[in-house]
Amino acid sequence: MAKRLSVVVVLLALIGGTAAAQDAKAVLQAATKAMGTESLKCITYSGTGGYVGIVGQNYSPADDWAKIELASLSRSINFDARTMREEQVRRQGNYPARGGGGGIPIQGEQRQINLVSSNYAWNLAGTTLNPQPAAAEARQLEIWLDAHGFLKGAMAAKDLVGFERYEGGGERRNILAYTMGKFRIQGSINRQNEVVRIQTFVPTPFLGDTVEEKTYGGYKQFGGVKFPTNFHHHTNWDHELRPQGYFGVPDGGHNSFGITITNVQPNVCGEAVTVPAAVQNATIPPVRVESQKLVDGVFYLTGGSHHSVAVEFSDFVTVVEAPQNEARSLAVIAEVKRLIPDKRIKYVVNTHHHFDHSGGLRTYVHEGAIPVAHRELVPYYYYAVMDLAPRTLGAGPVVPVSAG
Repeated sequence: MAKRLSVVVVLLALIGGTAAAQDAKAVLQAATKAMGTESLKCITYSGTGGYVGIVGQNYSPADDWAKIELASLSRSINFDARTMREEQVRRQGNYPARGGGGGIPIQGEQRQINLVSSNYAWNLAGTTLNPQPAAAEARQLEIWLDAHGFLKGAMAAKDLVGFERYEGGGERRNILAYTMGKFRIQGSINRQNEVVRIQTFVPTPFLGDTVEEKTYGGYKQFGGVKFPTNFHHHTNWDHELRPQGYFGVPDGGHNSFGITITNVQPNVCGEAVTVPAAVQNATIPPVRVESQKLVDGVFYLTGGSHHSVAVEFSDFVTVVEAPQNEARSLAVIAEVKRLIPDKRIKYVVNTHHHFDHSGGLRTYVHEGAIPVAHRELVPYYYYAVMDLAPRTLGAGPVVPVSAG
C-alpha cells in the first residue's frame, strides 16, 4: 500500500510539474506575441533626459547613489549574435557635485562607447580601443535584462518556470524565471502581456549578491513591436518606502539608471560587431602588490589602482585601507606578512564607505583584524556588510564602480 501511495505521489508531482511548465510556456507565448518578440532578431533604440547612478559612490550610506546626467543613450542589440553596442553621453547636469546623494564632478561631456560580443568586451574612445575582459559578464547579462532579451532568454531556457503573485500596487502578475549561466533571472508580466520588471542578483565585493532590478513602462508600438519608453533601474534593494533600511540602519543606495526612450527601430541591427584581435587576446590582469618602505615600520603597498599602507607597532600591525575586493586584500595581507612576519594585523583603518575603498574589509575581519572607521559607519558596516548575505556569484565586480 505504501509503495502504491508513493507512486501516486510521484505521479501527481510529475503532473503538477508538467502543468506548471505548460502554464509558463503559455504565459511566454502570450507575451512574445503581444510584444512582437518572435519576429525580432535585433533592435536599435535611443533616448534622452536620463541619469546614471554611480553604484557604490553615495555621499553617505543614507543617501542614494551619486548621480550624473545621461544626456543621451543609444543601443543596438543583436539577440541572435549576442552582441550589443552602447553609446552614452554623460555630463554633470543639474546634479550637484557633492552632497545629498548628488553627482560626481564632470567637466564638459563624456562620451562612452561600450561593446560586448559573447564573452568579449571592450570600449572605444575615438579610434582608441580598450579591452575590458572583466566587464564582459555584466554586459552580456544586460542583453538578457532587456525587456525583449528576457523573453528571448526564456524561449531558449530549459528550466523555465512560472507562477503568479501580487506586486506593483496589488496587481496580479505572471512571473517567469529561468537560469542564464550563473544568474537566476525573474521577470514580471502584467495583464497586457508586457514585461514590466526583471530581477536578478549580481556580485559586488562590498554587499555580496546584490539585487539588480529593471522596471519598464510606457509601452508603445514601433513597427509592430511593443517597446517600453520608460526605463528605471535599481541596484541594491529599494528602500524608498523604508528609508532606514534594515534594523534602523540607513541603506539608501538603489536608483542606478533612468531614461526616456524616444526612438525605437525593430530589426535594425546597426554595424556588425566584430571582436578585434587585441580584445580576443586580452585577459584580466593578476593582482599585483608592490611594497615601498617609507620609513622604519611604514610600508606603502601599491601595484593596483588603489593602495594601502602598513604600519608596524610594538606587537601588532595596522593596515590603512582595504580597497576593491577579497583578491586584492588577500594579496596585500600576504605581502604584509612577508614584510612583518612575526606580528599579526590587529587593525584595518577604513577612510570611507565607497565600494572601491571598502570592498576588501570583510577579508581583514576574517583574518582577525578589527575595522576602524567613522562612528556613523559602524552600524552600516555591522548590518549591511559584515552580515551573512549570500556571496554565491563570485567576487565581482559585475556592477561597475567608480573611484571616489
